[in-house]
Amino acid sequence: MLGAVGRLAEQTGDRLASVAFMSDQQSSPGPEEADARQQAAEYVVERVESWDEGAEPETVREDLEEGMAEAEVDVPEEELDRMADDIHRDGSTDAPDVE
Repeated sequence: MLGAVGRLAEQTGDRLASVAFMSDQQSSPGPEEADARQQAAEYVVERVESWDEGAEPETVREDLEEGMAEAEVDVPEEELDRMADDIHRDGSTDAPDVE
C-alpha cells in the first residue's frame, strides 16, 4: 500500500511537476509559480480531507506535512497543526495562503 506521499504523487501528477519545473526555471518566484503552489496546496488539503476525515490529528498532520513537502510548499508548523485539528474535528479546513 502506498504511503501518503506516494498517493499524493499519483494524484497530483502534472500539477506538482509543473511547480518543480517552474522552480527550476526561475531564480525568484513569480506570480505563475505562486499560483501553482497555491493550487498544489489546495489540492493537498482536498486529498487529505478525503483520505483522513476523522483520523487522529497526528495522522492528518503527517499526511499534510508529507503532501506539502512533496508539493514544495512551505507551511508553518502552527498552520499544519491548525489544519490537522480542523480536518480531525470538522472533516475540512482552509488551505494555507502560499506566497
